[in-house]
Order: sequence, then C-alpha cells, then structure tokens
Amino acid sequence: EAEGGKLEIRPRLADVFDALTYRERYQELLEQTGRDGLTGLYDRGRLERQGPMRVADMIAAGRSSSLVLVDIDGFKATNHRHGHSTGDQVLKLVGQKLTETMRSSDNIYRYGGDEFVILADGMNHDTALAVAERLRRAIESYSAAEKLPVTISAGVATCPYDGENLSSLFASADTRLYDAKFAGRNRVVGRRGAQSGDTTAQST
Repeated sequence: EAEGGKLEIRPRLADVFDALTYRERYQELLEQTGRDGLTGLYDRGRLERQGPMRVADMIAAGRSSSLVLVDIDGFKATNHRHGHSTGDQVLKLVGQKLTETMRSSDNIYRYGGDEFVILADGMNHDTALAVAERLRRAIESYSAAEKLPVTISAGVATCPYDGENLSSLFASADTRLYDAKFAGRNRVVGRRGAQSGDTTAQST
C-alpha cells in the first residue's frame, strides 16, 4: 500500500518476463517462417536464402524473369513529420498494394525499412515495367484519396540481359532506382528510362 492509503499496483516480475518471452517467441516464429511482422510479406532473410536459387532456376530454364526494387519516397521525412504510427500505416499500405498488384506466383519481400523486392518468374521486361507503373499509380491514387503522404519509385531489371544471378540483377535494379530518385521520384525506371510519363530520366 502506497502513502496516503492508495493501493499501488505493480506488475509482477513473472508477468513482465512472460510478456517478454511471448514477444521473443513470436519474433522467432516470424523469423522461422520468413515473414515480416508488420506487412506479412517475405522478409530479407528469406530473399537471401532462397533468392539466389530461384534466379538460378530462371536462368537455367531460359525464362525471361524480372526483379523490381521498390522504395517509398521520403519515408524518413514521413516518420519524422507524422510519427512512426503513420509510417507503419504507409508500410502496410504499400505491402497491401504490392500483394494486390502482383501475381500470386510472384515473390514479394520487405528488404529493408522502406524497400521492397519483387521476383517475378517468367515476366519479361516490358510487362514488369507496366506492372510496376500500375503499382506506382495505384499507390499514388490511394494515398491522395486517403491523404497519406506516400509515393514510390522503382527500378526494374530482367534476366538474363541485366544479370545472371541475384546480385547482378539487384545491382541493375538498384542503379535504375537511383535514376528514378535523381529524376524527381514517383516514377519507374527500366532499360529504356522512366515509364511514368517523364521521358527525361535515362537508365543504363
């Protein structure tokens, strides 16, 4: 009993320990399943474990397949200006739109804080560019309607022309993502430049 006759309730150490243990077990379970806890997408660890073999299989089968690297524009500023709760809402939105836009056979990974990777088996470069542009427009339209400060930029690379393993494909997509950012953000860049209506951005 605290001073003044008021009852002071403190959490038992065992209760705190149980709560921490539950969270740790939940996180371990997520890591084992290779899922990101916030978006439900595959996580970076799963990409690093399975991605190289998936790309190798695409190359061996002679399939033109694409990697799309997506980055949320100005995400750090969004977190700073609107708070981490809004930031989490933005991440969930992008994850949802990725799932809705891509095929069920595509693999979607949350690669980093505000980056996502798509491995699209059997999707050629032109189709990947068109799909990425559809994703960009969907997020832009939804965010405008919901007054959420979110747009995306994306770089697209396709094997075997842009690379014959995961690392080289990722590097090509990353270069094109940088081109998209440098050209003003909110656009998709592939082998022939931006696909969002701005023809000034050039890619490698």
